[in-house]
Amino acid sequence: MISIVTVTYNNLVGLEATASSIQSQKCTDFEWLVIDGASSDGSVEFIESFSSENSNLNIRVLSECDKGLYDAMNKGISLAERNYIIFLNAGDLFYSESTIGDVLDKLDDSKSLLVGSSVRFDAKGHEYVKKPKSVSHLKYGMFCEHQAALFETAICKGLNYNTAYKLSADYDFFIRYVNSISMDKVKILEQSICRFEHGGVSYTKRGEAVIEDALIRVRSLSIPPYKSLLISTAHLIYHRMKVMLGWLK
Repeated sequence: MISIVTVTYNNLVGLEATASSIQSQKCTDFEWLVIDGASSDGSVEFIESFSSENSNLNIRVLSECDKGLYDAMNKGISLAERNYIIFLNAGDLFYSESTIGDVLDKLDDSKSLLVGSSVRFDAKGHEYVKKPKSVSHLKYGMFCEHQAALFETAICKGLNYNTAYKLSADYDFFIRYVNSISMDKVKILEQSICRFEHGGVSYTKRGEAVIEDALIRVRSLSIPPYKSLLISTAHLIYHRMKVMLGWLK
C-alpha cells in the first residue's frame, strides 16, 4: 500500500538511522525506495548489505548523480509502485515501530492526502510536537511537516516537484497537490507519523527560503506580492526571535 522514498547523499549515519526505523516496523506492507546521489561515504555499500540481510523487505536502490534534493524526490515518485507515497529522507524516523500498521488501519482509499503529527527533537533531547493545521493555513506556509504526509501516488506522478525551487519546492508541491483535489479528500490522522532532528537546509538558509516562499505564494496562490512579502517578513522575524530566545539552535 505504501512506498517509502528516502533521498540521501553522503549521509551514512542518517541513512543507518532511517534503515533501523524502517526495519523495526511490525507491518511490512511497503516498498522502500532509496534514492542515492552517488554517495562516496559507504552509503551504497551499506544499503546493499542491509537489503541482502533483510530479504523479507521490498527494497530498491537507485544510486546516480542528480540535480539536488527535489530532483531525487522526483526520481522516487517515478519509481513508486504502491498506492501512497511518504518521503522519509536520510535521518528521518517513523514515530514508532507500529506507525505503518497504525496508518494502514486508518487508511481510506477515498482519501488522497493523509497527514498526521510530527515530533522534532534537538541535540539536547528536547522534543516538540507539531500537529497539522487546517489546509487553509497553506497561504501562510506548510500546514504539516513533509515527513508526516502520505500522498496518492498517481497524483504525485502527474505533478512532480518544481526543481527551479532549491529550498521550498515542497511548499509549492503541497499547494499544487491540494489544489488538484477536493477538501473532502484530505484526512487528518490522530497520530504522530515521524520523528526528525531539527535542522535541514530550509532552516539553515531560512532567509533564502522565505523569499522562495513569497514567490510561490504569488505564483501558485495568486496572492499579491506585497501581502506575500508581509507574510514572509513575519515568518523571518518570528524565526529569528525563536533563535534569540533559545527555542531553536
